[in-house]
Amino acid sequence: MNEKGKKSMFHIRTLRQRMSLILSVCMILCFLLVVSVSYISLQAAEKNRIETTMQADLLQLTGQIDSDYYTLVQLSQQMSLEGSVGRLVNNYVTQSGGYERIEISGRITSDINTMLFSHENISLVGYFSDGTAVDKPEKMLFFSLPVKENSNPMKLGTIVQTNTISLNSIHRSLNYSSSKDVVSLTRRVRFSDDKDYLIYGEIFTGAKKNIQSLSQIRKVSYDLLQVDNNGRICFSSSDAFKAGDSINVDKNAKNGTVQAIGEFTYLSAVSKFGFNNVLLVPETSYHQQMNSWQLSVFFVFIAAVILVSITGFLLVHLIYRPLQILGRDMLEVGKGNIVPGKHSFQIDEFDNLFNRFDDMKQEVVQLLENVRQQEKEKQQLEIDKLYYQINPHFLMNVLHSVHCMATINKQPVIERFIYKLNYILGYSLGKTNAKATFRTELKYLKLYLELQKERYDFEVWLNIEEGDYLDAPCARFIMQPLAECRMP
Repeated sequence: MNEKGKKSMFHIRTLRQRMSLILSVCMILCFLLVVSVSYISLQAAEKNRIETTMQADLLQLTGQIDSDYYTLVQLSQQMSLEGSVGRLVNNYVTQSGGYERIEISGRITSDINTMLFSHENISLVGYFSDGTAVDKPEKMLFFSLPVKENSNPMKLGTIVQTNTISLNSIHRSLNYSSSKDVVSLTRRVRFSDDKDYLIYGEIFTGAKKNIQSLSQIRKVSYDLLQVDNNGRICFSSSDAFKAGDSINVDKNAKNGTVQAIGEFTYLSAVSKFGFNNVLLVPETSYHQQMNSWQLSVFFVFIAAVILVSITGFLLVHLIYRPLQILGRDMLEVGKGNIVPGKHSFQIDEFDNLFNRFDDMKQEVVQLLENVRQQEKEKQQLEIDKLYYQINPHFLMNVLHSVHCMATINKQPVIERFIYKLNYILGYSLGKTNAKATFRTELKYLKLYLELQKERYDFEVWLNIEEGDYLDAPCARFIMQPLAECRMP
């Protein structure tokens, strides 16, 4: 059972398969760890990013609207009794003569134009008066442009009310030739004729346009509400909330924390004039932004898979390929091909391994050469053994004895013949003149020819020039074949 268990457990035998399995398991574990750890942090970071973006956008809108109100307050200051235009108007209403009024009217118109010259966004300024009741103004004085019929500034949505100044929420312009959105101001003033007047001024506002632009940039549906201190909606760009409705703005929303109301998420900012600007985002759009990080994580996962795949390929290339080449070289060695190969992987460990493997091949080649040399020497020993088996020493002793007997019996022909034969036999076996030179070869050749002349009838002429070259080493029996080719 244990052996079977081991086989089933380690049935993946190749290095490539095991590396792929390890990389796959590591990738899955890392992904699960990244998802589990980053889910909360990414969600919190995304929520913080969305809230920070909403807060920045809302502060931008609030700052722009406050700037418009500040401009209107400054203009109304110049049109009140304390301002240059207001003093001229005061003179105008106290004059009874027609000529003086015409002259002062021209100066008032000129001063108003001069005042508006540096404020190109001003849509309309002027004075309303009905003599005693300001709730239903009937008389309009010194307006910079024509006013729409039945225009009544008292019916506009007042968002901030003080003793003399009323700030009106975003509405359509009272300018006869314009239908753009404006914010406006009315200011009560009493001139020397003891009558109440309303200073009216309005300025073009890009709040709604900016809302649309920010919605496109942020890819969310923004809406803007202007809410007074009593929670009454004075302006709304959303169809879900109407002007005049009440809304309870949470204090946390005023502090920059996103809150929920119905199907909307909202954030509130307090204007410097005391009212609230509320930025609305539909819940679906808000949560879509909140969950957008999941798509980013998916792309990160895809990138991680690609990265791991590239890493796996590089590991296979860097590790598996050299081992594969090593295995192939070992198979070649097993087949008898021990030629050292030149491999360079630019990796010190593998380069050293292959260098050592090549050194081992060289050693194997040297060992095989030594074995061949030993076999050759062994064969030579066997040949020498055969040579010695004929006991040439005994044969030479016998010839020497015959030579002595010929000398004793005074047989010079046999004596010389035996001497020559004994020398030739000793030279052939290496017993005489162990180092062969040209001189020993010539001596051997002369004696060999003299023995042949005892058998055959022929003449030989040898012309040899004496010199040091005769003592130079050479191979044995190199001259005998030349002589045998010329013998009869």
